Amino acid sequence: MKELIFGGEALVIGRGALEHLRSLDFRRAFIVTGGASMIKGGVVAKIETMLQEKGCATLLYAGISRS
Repeated sequence: MKELIFGGEALVIGRGALEHLRSLDFRRAFIVTGGASMIKGGVVAKIETMLQEKGCATLLYAGISRS
């Protein structure tokens, strides 16, 4: 797992990143994904379920393009 910090905010990527979500304390999450593979593969559903079980509201934005 890697933590990249930009202006006080962190992006957590790599192995163990999903489990790291369990240790964070927040009430809202904005999930951003590119194509449909993360949705089709069930990753987004897993993240949403994990966060909602913690009482966190989620909002999904899908379809980020490269251009």
